[in-house]
Order: sequence, then structure tokens, then C-alpha cells
Amino acid sequence: MRPVLAVTATALLALTACSTDEPTAHEPTTTTEATQESGPIELSLGETANLTKSVDGPRDIDVTVTGITVAEECRYGLNDWHDDYTHEGGYFIEVSGDIDVKSSPKDFTIPQWAAADEDRNIIEVLPASECAATDEAGVQTFNDSVMAGTKSKATEEYWVDTLPSQWFLNEPAEDHAFSWPVPQDVTPAPEPADEAEPAGVVGMTGAPGHDTPKPLDKAVSHCGNPHSMESGTTFFTDGTTGWTQGCADVMYPQQVEMREQNPVPQSSGDDHAGAFEPAGTPPAVNHQGWHCDGPAYLCRDDNASGKTAGQ
Repeated sequence: MRPVLAVTATALLALTACSTDEPTAHEPTTTTEATQESGPIELSLGETANLTKSVDGPRDIDVTVTGITVAEECRYGLNDWHDDYTHEGGYFIEVSGDIDVKSSPKDFTIPQWAAADEDRNIIEVLPASECAATDEAGVQTFNDSVMAGTKSKATEEYWVDTLPSQWFLNEPAEDHAFSWPVPQDVTPAPEPADEAEPAGVVGMTGAPGHDTPKPLDKAVSHCGNPHSMESGTTFFTDGTTGWTQGCADVMYPQQVEMREQNPVPQSSGDDHAGAFEPAGTPPAVNHQGWHCDGPAYLCRDDNASGKTAGQ
């Protein structure tokens, strides 16, 4: 029996010696690779998440988040059917990106994103239903379908009550979730406009009359031609015309100078009687010798070019 015991003891010693060279099954191992395999893949803005698996079969889809902005109000204003904000406080987050569905057994959508703060606490992401969509042509929302073999650009706004640190795309069948960083710069809500200040230029729209000039919410394109138009005739950028004090201040001196250099022969009548000259504007120019065919601001000098028969 003694030789057998000796052999057994020797074998145990040999096994013990070998075990000191390699870790046992109970020793801790590095978890870096395991964490990378199970955790989200962190991407920078402009980088692409490639989706390859779905419950319906293999697919090849690229989702690229190109931009994330954070604001205290809707970027493009409220929808027509919203008089005020549905959500109070919190943040409106606009996400923009590209979707390229190279192959897929079904149309692709992103109905829901996820978000988390810097401590990895999940933040609820809600649709910002009160926010109007961008009017940029060819841009859809992430909830709109993208067919296999097609691409799309998408932009959509969401509401969160807490500022997130990361924005997640978590597709159930994929091996990984993907995340993009959320910028921490917040665009504040604009200050309310001072109602005491005029909305635009001072004047009026349409043919000159005797109404009191008032602030107009319009932008001036250019003043009329002083050779042939009423002092103050104004063309606005929206295609309408009217009278403004600014154009009157510009055109009146030019008309006075032209008449001093080229006196107009006097006539027995004034075809321009009743021309609009609001109170506070320079005195009326001598319109004798002018003929009108329509509103006063379309009157022409007899000597001006471009007259039509009967003028």
C-alpha cells in the first residue's frame, strides 16, 4: 500500500504545482471584453450604427445621427392646432440623421429612442406633438417608414424633463445598443418682443389715401422711380405696394431736384388733384403736366418715357 500512496501523493503535488501556473475556474477574469459585448456602442455625432438583425431576418441598415440640439422651445414654432405648449419646463431635443436601408425584409422605422443622464439613469423620451415640423423639402420624421433599397433624411423633436447625456438607439434583435452624446449647450427661449416698438416700417399698404400711417409688419424691397411715381411709393418684399415715410424722405428731394433741372410746363388743370401727401411729409410737388391712369402712385410725367397711347 505504501508505494501506491507515494504515487498518489506525488501526483497530487504535481497537480498542485501545475495549478499555480494557471488561474483556477474561481479566479476573477477581466470584464472589459464582456462589457463591450453587452454594453452600448458609443458613437460620435456623424458616425453610423449598422443594423444587421431583426425578428424577421437579416438586414443591412445604416442609421447616422448627424446632429442633436437642445432648446427650451420648439425649434420651428407650434403646430397650427396648438395655442400653447403641452409640456411645461424640460427640454426640446431635435435629432437629425440619415437612414440607408440597403436591404431589409420589412420597411424600417425608429418609433422610439431612449436617453440617459450622466449617471446612466433612464430618462423618458416623449414626442413633442406641439412642435411644428421643418418645412425643408424631402425631410421626414424617424417614425416614417423607409422602404428597402431607399434612403431618407429625418428630423424630429422630442421632449424630456431632464437634460440627457446620451441618446440611444436600442433595437431589440441587435447584439448591441448604440449611443450618441447629447450636447449640453441649451438654446434659451427668446425674450418676448417689445410691443411698444413698431413691427416694421411706418406707412400703409395699397394705393395712397388719407389714412394715418401706422407701423407695418413688412420689409421694404425698394422705393419707386422718382421720375414717374408718387413721392413715397414703396414696393414690399411680399409683392404688395404702398406708401412709407422712408421712401417719401428719399424720393421727395430727388423729385424736387429733377423739377428744378427740368421745369414742367404749366397747364390749366391739375390732373393729379387729390394726390396723397400725409400730414408731416414734405409739401406736395407741383404735379401739373402729369397724367394718371389708375392710382396716384402710378402717375407719369408727360415727358417721361414709357407712356402708352391715351396717357
